[in-house]
Amino acid sequence: MDAKKGAGTRPQDLRARAEAGVRKPRSGVTPLTAEEAEKLIEELRAHQTELELQNQELRQAELRLACERDRYANLYNSAPVGHITLDWQSVTKEVNQIAADMLGRERAGLLGTSLSRYLNVQGGHTLHVHLLRTRKADVPQVCELELERADGTLRPVQVQSVAVHRSGDADTVCQTILSDLTERRQFEETLASRTRQLETLMDNAPDMIARLDRQGRYLLINQRYAKLAGVSPDQAAGKSCYEQGGFAEVGDAWRSALARVFDTGQMQELDLEVAGADRPQFYQARIVPEFAADGRVETALALVREVTEQRRLQADLNQAQKMEVVGRLATGIAHDINNVLTAIAGYTTLARMRLPADHEIARDLEHVEEAVQDAGGIANGLLAFAHKLPAVKRPVELRAMIHAAARLLRRMLPAAIELVTDVSEEPGVWVLGDRTQLQQVILNLAVNARDAMPNGGTVRVALVTGDRPTDAAGAVSEVARPACACVEIGDTGSGIAPDAVPHIFEPFFTTKPVGLGTGLGLAIVKSVVEQHGGQIEVQSRAGQGTTFTVRLPRIAPPASDAALEAPPTVRGHGELVLVAEDNRHVLQILATGLRQVGYEPVEAMDACELLAQCARWQERLRLLVVDIDLPKGSGLEALQSIRRQSPATPAIVITGKIDFDLEALADARTRTLRKPFRLSDFLRVVAELLAARREMELAS
Repeated sequence: MDAKKGAGTRPQDLRARAEAGVRKPRSGVTPLTAEEAEKLIEELRAHQTELELQNQELRQAELRLACERDRYANLYNSAPVGHITLDWQSVTKEVNQIAADMLGRERAGLLGTSLSRYLNVQGGHTLHVHLLRTRKADVPQVCELELERADGTLRPVQVQSVAVHRSGDADTVCQTILSDLTERRQFEETLASRTRQLETLMDNAPDMIARLDRQGRYLLINQRYAKLAGVSPDQAAGKSCYEQGGFAEVGDAWRSALARVFDTGQMQELDLEVAGADRPQFYQARIVPEFAADGRVETALALVREVTEQRRLQADLNQAQKMEVVGRLATGIAHDINNVLTAIAGYTTLARMRLPADHEIARDLEHVEEAVQDAGGIANGLLAFAHKLPAVKRPVELRAMIHAAARLLRRMLPAAIELVTDVSEEPGVWVLGDRTQLQQVILNLAVNARDAMPNGGTVRVALVTGDRPTDAAGAVSEVARPACACVEIGDTGSGIAPDAVPHIFEPFFTTKPVGLGTGLGLAIVKSVVEQHGGQIEVQSRAGQGTTFTVRLPRIAPPASDAALEAPPTVRGHGELVLVAEDNRHVLQILATGLRQVGYEPVEAMDACELLAQCARWQERLRLLVVDIDLPKGSGLEALQSIRRQSPATPAIVITGKIDFDLEALADARTRTLRKPFRLSDFLRVVAELLAARREMELAS
């Protein structure tokens, strides 16, 4: 039936029906004349032609519509995004191939199914809310979902929907575009990972990092910079670096450098000094331009590094180099000075030996000998300060040392300055140290006190016992350690400025006018005290004076004070002693001293003469006295050559070099003396070695 109905609607069938209707007689109709019929036929022919043209246009329109539908279908299916048409219950009405691929399913299987079927509970709720908003809104709505694919994996998508009307439908439908977010999510994860890496790098970088705009406002700062600025990175954003911590106090230099970066597009470097809690802090800053796409400087990146420690290390290096120069200077002059001092001390001893013990000049000559020892201690102290000579430590009785220092000070201080000594009555306050160096500490501090009182005043030297060491903060230590003896040297002078107190022990730092101070005195004092295991502190008030306190660890008194005194000189019995010394004054005084007490000296002034005299007097030679530094060869090498022939020959090795390790040469047949030494000490060592040789010869 449907086929017959379809066949009756063909064009030829319609024409047959029309012709039949025309032939059918009609009642009440007036027949047409031939002319009218002719005219009607022409009109019908015109209408027929018109209908044929309209039919042709209709067929062309249908063809174009089919082409458009095919093109739409191609575009719909090949679009780079997924297209789905949903009703408001999320049932799929239409779906393109891209959307089907996103779900990993066939298009036909998706039609008529709910999109919520491919979402979890939370995703289904999100889609439901999204559809409600889309239906009510006049603008597209957007959300993000994760669709479950056929293989069980999830595909992140962005859903953009709009309500549209379809022809023939009274209600709207939801036209939805699905955009695959997989690559975007991967990019976001990569970007987030790199961002975290960058943040970790910035926050753990040794430098302080900040991004600034032209006005100096913070756009980004790392944790180290935030610590300097005193704010968190979030609080600093948008605030001016000239106001919000950081380098506000060096704003002019910073502002100028930042302006040059933006104006010239060139990197700028500058050194900054910022006041710290207790001392200045130093920074090196580098400001680097960051360019926009159009080539203009958009922002600037500031890289700031604290170099306070490097500056300190550089200063220490410079100081060490200065100390090296001091050491070389002291080493260079000490040999000649000690030769002269040895000669002075020797002649003084000879003069005393020729005078009665109670002669009034004998006491003065004793002071000369003490002064010679003090003068030798100056060069030795300088070398010890430069770490080229260790202190020779022996038991030292502080009361006697202070009284000896006071005698020297009374000659050094002007009449307008009163010297007051306050020495404890406790007997035997002993420390282990180098007596000359410790006395030099007192003298240096007293001379500084004198210089602080040009118009007169009082210098006080006191010995206090029973104190204990203090810690770095100045508090008395509770740790059980040996008691200390305190030597205080104070004055009533002008005092030390508070800002200078932390620096007074630094080498080459001085508060005296140019030409009146080297800046080494207190540095040497501190070095000597620390080498003796002690501490030195200072208290000073401007206009009220200064007090230095030297704390030294005490030791038990020696078994007998007399044991420390030199025994009386033993007279010789004509023993032949060969003396090799290149300084004629020292050679003469040693030879004279030997002759004075009964020895027969033979002199040599160079290594060749030493070897010749040794060969000449080999049978009678009892003792060698050799300076290590001789012309025409080394005194040590000459001594070694002699001992290859005569191994039992004892020797005294002497030198004026204060950086030479004499102790390494000492043994049973070799004794050492460093210049300047007392003639009495030299003669005592001569007697001891000759006595030891006699005992060996008797025993054999």
